[in-house]
Amino acid sequence: MKQKNHCQTILALLVIMLVVFVSYSCGSSANPIAPTPTKIPTIAPTSTTTPTATPSVQDLVSQLQPVQRQDFCPMFNATWAPGGDTIAINRISAIRLLNIETMETTLIGEDMIREKEDCELGLADALLSMLSGIVWLPNGNTIAISTFDTVDFWDVGQGQKTFEIKGNTLKNHIPAYGDSTLNDLIFLGLLFKESIQQFTISPDGSRLVFAQEKPNTLTGYATELYIWDIAEQEKLLILSGHDNRVNSVAYSPDGSQIASADDDGIILIWDSSNGALLGQFDGHIESMSINLAWSPDGKTIASGGSDEVIRVWDVQTGETLGTLEGHTSGIIDLAWSPLAPLLVSAGGNGDETIKFWDMEDLVEIHNIDVFASNLEWSPDGRYLLSSDSSSLTVWGFQN
Repeated sequence: MKQKNHCQTILALLVIMLVVFVSYSCGSSANPIAPTPTKIPTIAPTSTTTPTATPSVQDLVSQLQPVQRQDFCPMFNATWAPGGDTIAINRISAIRLLNIETMETTLIGEDMIREKEDCELGLADALLSMLSGIVWLPNGNTIAISTFDTVDFWDVGQGQKTFEIKGNTLKNHIPAYGDSTLNDLIFLGLLFKESIQQFTISPDGSRLVFAQEKPNTLTGYATELYIWDIAEQEKLLILSGHDNRVNSVAYSPDGSQIASADDDGIILIWDSSNGALLGQFDGHIESMSINLAWSPDGKTIASGGSDEVIRVWDVQTGETLGTLEGHTSGIIDLAWSPLAPLLVSAGGNGDETIKFWDMEDLVEIHNIDVFASNLEWSPDGRYLLSSDSSSLTVWGFQN
């Protein structure tokens, strides 16, 4: 009987890993080989002045063009610096800083990840990518990255990790990156279930929130949210309400609320100060993965899922304001422009487009035939970062 249960457990884990890999494959290019680097004119210096007038959405989109491109393989997520002049790339054990004017890189920490010439990514890469978040704190000098059961905080000026916040203790060992034996992949699958799945930082940089499996459980998923005081390195709140794996967490622009989504397609809205549940949005049918984006004024949330539909929600009433349809595969990421009523979305494998939506009329106004697993606007809204597992591109609205 014990042997039978053991076999069933291993079979269940392999099924879980297969589902994760298929989900990740929706975010994999049909041709995974990294393209030849393209030389593109140097980007203009980022302006520090506030625009005197907000350009129309159509004006912005009509000016869009790629201004920089860089190849990395593998690349585990990227984010903008608050000043908009640098991009930070998570390399698990280190961080690479990319100056978008010179395209020169600076390494912080010891990079243990080997470059892959053919950029053929396997299951281990898929799992690591889903566990490897990165956020640049608003002070401009601190970067947070997640690795398994910890969130590490790095001082950019000092070039070293200064402290870490540790989540629930893992029950399994961490195999070395690149291990590919069945045993190691099984343990990596177990670690995926146990590890910090999603994390983000409050807009003022004082709070950390992440999702993780409940402690002392054997077959659970990352269903709880944990809020920490970063300065004091103290756990403040535990938010319980999801019944399935949390796959997206996002603070409202003013930091007063947190939105979280799970593999059942359920979106929950929380009061970030006391953990009270404020609302629940249902609408994504059979959607295993949800991505969230708040509007700049905090009144609206866009959610895109594996059901190929983007839904727009009124946060206060919970009503659906509209749906955006056009993608032919699951929505990999969403990003709301801070400069105009403009939303961008990325479609997964089989779609491989970035679409631009006018959020006043809720219509598609532009699309680009480019695959991206990550989308993020620069803080001033002048540039859009799109990246996948092997490269990143900076798009600019030229005058």
